Amino acid sequence: MNSKLTCHKAYTSCASKNINPISTTQQSNVFLKLLEQLFQALMTSDELQIREVYKKEGNTYFSAYDPITGQSIQNASEDELRSWIEQRFYA
Repeated sequence: MNSKLTCHKAYTSCASKNINPISTTQQSNVFLKLLEQLFQALMTSDELQIREVYKKEGNTYFSAYDPITGQSIQNASEDELRSWIEQRFYA
């Protein structure tokens, strides 16, 4: 029983002194930096986005989006996708 009382006193003492290993300001700064990194990753990606689509009949198709030009292609074969990508770089 004495050990519980001692632990409670120690916790109460720390809580009343507002002891925290990371201050609220530091926590806010870390959160803001993480939020900024996430925003940058989502908003500045100019990489070609390609998805592989599997149809029920067993065929595989591709959909792609070019965020630089805003163009996209859907339900393309592998050869059609390659041609579309080449046009992106050589147009």
